[in-house]
This record gives sequence, C-alpha cells and structure tokens, in this order.
Amino acid sequence: MVPFYVQSENQPPVLSLEKAITLAQENDPWLHKSHLLEEKSLVLSQSADQLEDPVLNAGMLNLPSNGFDFAQEPMTQLKIGITQMLPRGNTLKLAKQKLELTASQQHYMRLERKLNLVLKTTQLWLDAYEKQASLRLIDEARPLFEKLNDIVNASYSSLSGGADQQAIVGAELALMRLQDRADTLNAQQAMSLAKLQEFLAMQGAEQGSKLSFKEAQYTLPAKLSSLHDASHHQAQLNLASNLSERLIEVLSEHPRLQIFDQYIAVSQVDEDIAKQGYKPQWGVNASYAYRDDAPNGDSRADFLSVGVQMSLPLFSSQKQEDQVSASVLNTESIRTDKRLQLRALLTGLQAAHKDYAGIQKRKTNFDKRIIPHLSLQSELALNAYTNDQGNFYSVVTSKIEELDTKIERIKIEVAEQNALAQINYYLAGESYEQ
Repeated sequence: MVPFYVQSENQPPVLSLEKAITLAQENDPWLHKSHLLEEKSLVLSQSADQLEDPVLNAGMLNLPSNGFDFAQEPMTQLKIGITQMLPRGNTLKLAKQKLELTASQQHYMRLERKLNLVLKTTQLWLDAYEKQASLRLIDEARPLFEKLNDIVNASYSSLSGGADQQAIVGAELALMRLQDRADTLNAQQAMSLAKLQEFLAMQGAEQGSKLSFKEAQYTLPAKLSSLHDASHHQAQLNLASNLSERLIEVLSEHPRLQIFDQYIAVSQVDEDIAKQGYKPQWGVNASYAYRDDAPNGDSRADFLSVGVQMSLPLFSSQKQEDQVSASVLNTESIRTDKRLQLRALLTGLQAAHKDYAGIQKRKTNFDKRIIPHLSLQSELALNAYTNDQGNFYSVVTSKIEELDTKIERIKIEVAEQNALAQINYYLAGESYEQ
C-alpha cells in the first residue's frame, strides 16, 4: 500500500523558512509600488520650490472711438506688461519639505511591510509544516496498525467461532480512520501551501501593465529549526516581560510607530504652511507703453511703469485662524493614533509573551510526563493483549492516544515558534537599523 507521506527522488526542492521569507520579500509587488511612490514624491519635490510662471499681458489703451486713429490722441498707447506673484512667506520651501517627508514615509512603510511579510510567511509556513509533520507521524504509525491487524486476523484464524470478529472489525476501522485522517491532513497541507504560494509566486511589475505569475512546487524540511538561537530568545523574552522604559523605547522604534512619526512631521509642515497665510502675498509688475508720434510730427515719449502689489487680509483673518487650528487638531489626532498603536504593540507583545510562557509549560509537561507515560501505557496494553491478558480495544485506543499526543506535541512546537515570531515582530525596533 502507498504510504500517506511519500518522498520520491523527483520531489520538489525543500523550502526552508528562511528561503520562504526571502522569496516573499523579493517577490512582493507592494514593495516595488512603494519605491515608485517614493520616487514620485522626490521628483515632485525637485520643482516644488520654484516660482509660478509670470503673467504676460498686452493691450491697446485709450484708442479714440471717433476714428480709431492710433496717433490722434496723446494718451493712446500699446502696452505690454509682465506680472510676477510671490508666494506667502516660506510656502514654497515648506511645500518642498512636505514632499521630501512624504517620500521618506515610504522607507518606514517598507520596513513595516517586510516585518508583516516575515510574520505572515512564518505563520503560513509553520501551518504547512504542522500538517506535513503530522502526516509523517501517521505514516510512521501505519505499519504498527497494519501489524495489529495481522495479529488479530492470525488470532481469529486459530480460533473456532467468531469470538474475535469484533477485534477484526476494530482493526480495520482503525486503519480506515487513519487513512481518513491522512486525507484530511493532505487537503489541509495543500491549502496551507496554496496560501503560502500567494507570497512566493507573484513577481514584480514589468514594463507597462504586465504582471508575471510563476508557481513553483515545494516540500518542507523534515525537522523544524528554531527561529533564533536560545540566547537571542532569552534576550527577547526578558525584554518582553519587562514593563520598563527600555521596552517602551524599543517599541517606539518599531517601523509602525515611525510611520506615524512621519505623518506627524508632515502634519506639522501643514501647520507651518497654514501659518504662512497670515503673511501678505506680494507681487511685482512692469510694463512698457508705446505711443505713436503726433499728427504734426512731434515725437511722443513712451511710458515705462513698475509697481508692487500686496494682498490685504481684511476679510480672511477668521479663515486663516480656522485653517491653522484645523492643522493643529490634525497633528494631535495623529499623535493620538500613534499612542493607540503603541498601546496595541505593547498589549500584543504581552499577549505573545504570556502565550509563549504557557506553551513552554505544556511542552515541558508533554516531554517529561505525558509522552513517556503514554508510551509505557501503549506498550503494556500491547503486551497484555499478546499474552491474552487484555482486549484489542485497549491496544487500539492506547496507540491512537499515543499518536494523538505526538501530533499534539508537534502543534505545541509550532505554536511555540508562532509565539516567538510574534515577539520578534513586536521587538523589531531593537534590531532594525534606520
């Protein structure tokens, strides 16, 4: 019969967790989009501090309507002028600064995105690993159940009557349930790998609107390696369990919060831009007016005019006050959002730490007490049945319970790594270099 988990010579390449994370980050279109948005803001910032184009005007002034003779009246002139408006205060400089800060936001957004990719990819990879490892255990247990089935059949053949017929049915049923369990895990593993494939197969955008999609088949390692070494784990956990200023300081360096720092910086620039509205807007103009000679031949001088103009805030003072107040309120609302995010990071870290501590207790209990006792119980039940001192139901029950416990031990190991992945995510500010 075909085993539940098969390793053939043509098996797909092994996908380690580190490789999965690397592929997810390399093939993430969002990161490519972020670079484009950053470049867009930087391009716009290059010309953000340039003055607006001057306005050129030309016109015929004081042309007599009784003959439309350009030389008839001394005030008739052809005028060409140019006007240049100047920005209020440092508006252009601040506009350039705002675009530069907007561009810098993308750097921290990419850091946050990469951290999310690490966490999400790790969770999906671990879920697929759990299903694969459970399939391995079922495959390893299958020969034992087949042997039990052979023993029951041999015992039944040597007896007269149907005293052991119930045992035969029980042995066959145990194999059927084992097969059903393997089928379920195979389907669940395929689903987990399909979800993981979403992060591994999508390639970056090519020229135009084309987007390539490559799907590859992978298998996972036979053994689960820890996310970090023990010393790093202990350092992370010590920090996670300590509600000191150091922990707040580390969490404050998390990219998620640094994004809000950039939002606050941009909003503060908006405040300064709004305050520029208190300052008058200036403009300069110059014009040249040409006059024709008089009808008697006398020469007429041309006119050269220069001037300045200034806006008077007679009716907009309340409007400027409202704009400045709205900008200040917006900044404070972003600061409040940042505090909420800090609280979410802190509570998430505490929950992950408590989860990890609880998992460690379960892991120790399984390794030192439950698994050894179940193995002994299973062995005793099998020996008793072999020596006609026990019933077959007890043997099957003990073997299934032993298998269930080993599968639960894998789930505990996976849950431990999931908790560590979350702790690593929350404490990323400790290791990220800005």
